[in-house]
Amino acid sequence: MKRQTLKVIAAGFSLLGILLLHYPVFAFPKPMVVKLFEQLVDSLSDSSTSPHNPNLMIGPVKVMKNGRIGISIARDSTSAHLPGITGTLSVPFNTFYNKTTISIYRFDPTKQRFALWEKHTLAQLDPMQTAVMRFYRTPGSNYSFVTEKTFQGSDQFGIVLQSPQPESRYDDNKKLLTLTSPTHKKVKKQADLIITELTVRPTGSYCFPVIELKNVGGEVSDKAWHGTRTVLVLYSRNKPTQNWRVFSRIPFPRLDPGKKLQRHNGSLRYTSEKAVDRSLYFKAIVDEGNTIIESNETNNTKKAFLPCNMRPLPTALPRLPIMK
Repeated sequence: MKRQTLKVIAAGFSLLGILLLHYPVFAFPKPMVVKLFEQLVDSLSDSSTSPHNPNLMIGPVKVMKNGRIGISIARDSTSAHLPGITGTLSVPFNTFYNKTTISIYRFDPTKQRFALWEKHTLAQLDPMQTAVMRFYRTPGSNYSFVTEKTFQGSDQFGIVLQSPQPESRYDDNKKLLTLTSPTHKKVKKQADLIITELTVRPTGSYCFPVIELKNVGGEVSDKAWHGTRTVLVLYSRNKPTQNWRVFSRIPFPRLDPGKKLQRHNGSLRYTSEKAVDRSLYFKAIVDEGNTIIESNETNNTKKAFLPCNMRPLPTALPRLPIMK
């Protein structure tokens, strides 16, 4: 029984070997971002390796507290100790200095591609040659710099080192990383003031415009309640073809003395102090001068036709009774 079982297993391995020889082995696809970055590097690289050359590489990468990225490049010192191999750079200093570049690419998920975020030559990074000259002359040394741009949240970056110096290897001239900026924790949600309703309140023979507002975003700064720059403006006109005329301007201290709009989801119902005695077209704009930083500056306006159904006045005065 055991011999028959072994024969079946052996036959199974033989069949597997035949399949592997005649059919391609299925390979699981690499993550999309990794594949796109490798394609980018392949399009940039045109160098060939030689064991007799020194080696440059991308060293440690660190996100700084201010959201910038600290990047180091290094010279591998191990090749300098091997027989027949030198760690000395062979290209002239000026060529190395002006043509060695570090490119930082940032992945754009909306366009599904890497976009160039920053690019520097060593000459741009160190115009006074205070550190690059030592890096050029000394095997085992490194050179570090910090990016000019900052980022927030978590993003994927690809870093590529290119140099006219022939190298012993090029697989360490690229680095793909997912970096998280510590500044994203400090980013506050911006305010977003909107006008939800524009109606009218009839009172006797007159009508008072009523505006309902809401803050659907983050906190509004106290500065909005200082002075008269931040306002709600109400415009009116008789016909749609006419130009708008200012009906009233209400500064924030008078509009919202209790600061109801300062917090998220804070709402306010404001009734105009000025009334009309006929139907008009109205337009309300909150923070017309954009003094408040908002996440959306396009939703601060609302228009409406407000009918004012006042009681008709008598056409003639009633006659007094004749006194006899």
